[in-house]
Amino acid sequence: GWFVAVRLWFSCSQTCIFGRLADFIKWTGEPVLESNKLRYEITQAGRHQADARQVVRRHRELLPVRLGQLVSEYRKQRNSAGKSMRLALKDPRYLAWVEELAELSSEAVRARVRWETGRMLWNARQSLNAYYRDRP
Repeated sequence: GWFVAVRLWFSCSQTCIFGRLADFIKWTGEPVLESNKLRYEITQAGRHQADARQVVRRHRELLPVRLGQLVSEYRKQRNSAGKSMRLALKDPRYLAWVEELAELSSEAVRARVRWETGRMLWNARQSLNAYYRDRP
């Protein structure tokens, strides 16, 4: 019943934390992580997601500044305000910055999912250990 479902979920979540089972085994060299190694991996994933989130936040803050610099650059060429804004929005440098922000945001989301999945795996493992410990 429910125990088999929890056990199956526990097995699947452990392998899904880093993607497919084959990738997981190749990455760690073993199909099941021991407790200390799992804790270390979760900690590393947490640090990585926090750093990635901070980088994205900084890039979001700088994007309007960069756009303003480009608008000023086009205004110096005696373009109207509207034309300067349009030229700045389609400038390859601005588009590259937007693409970079999108890639960084995507990586930050993946890092957060990896960290949260690791935490859920840890909690599931703790729950399973408590179940075995409290079992007569």
